[in-house]
Amino acid sequence: SGAAAAGLKTGQIIVKVGERPISGLLELKNSLVGVSPGSKIKLLVRSGKTEEEVEVLLGNRPDLPHFPGDRLRQMERMGGPISRVRDSFSRVIQTDMRPRPDQIGGPVVDLKGRVIGITMARTDRTRSFVMPAAAVQKLLENAPQDAALAQVRKPDEQAALPVRRMAAPQGGLQPGGEDRLRRHLTEMQRLMDFMREEMENLEQGR
Repeated sequence: SGAAAAGLKTGQIIVKVGERPISGLLELKNSLVGVSPGSKIKLLVRSGKTEEEVEVLLGNRPDLPHFPGDRLRQMERMGGPISRVRDSFSRVIQTDMRPRPDQIGGPVVDLKGRVIGITMARTDRTRSFVMPAAAVQKLLENAPQDAALAQVRKPDEQAALPVRRMAAPQGGLQPGGEDRLRRHLTEMQRLMDFMREEMENLEQGR
């Protein structure tokens, strides 16, 4: 393989592909999408406390045994419905939660009620993907493609709005979905802040 030819050894950790940080196997896979065999890439590799840059010449993918398409789809769907878009995500973590596809896009909270991420996809009967809150925050810092979608309400205007249940976005992002996701996340965060403020006021009034 290209990695072996470049001298990579078992136990070494790939930290970056080019300028892209790598946080796991899924991120590594996504970083190589669209890169053809014969291309050269630069890897930043960590071994113990030292790091070094290695140039790798990509080879062909090995011919691995695989299941027929129908059988594979049947195996994936065992245990409940799955998301139509369920791969090629970056900066997500894998969990064993089992959200329904119509719950994708909803918040993930810890035992203290703090939002720690959002669900991205249900991939099969045992796996789902969650985007951590830090990655969501970084996404929100980017300017939206359509400025009309980035409408910010003042705190008093937000407080005057009735609390309503919002339907969770369907699994996967469609064209323009990034901006809609940003808007949903912004409204969701404001709602959480409003609810937290109300709880604090109730506790102070006791």
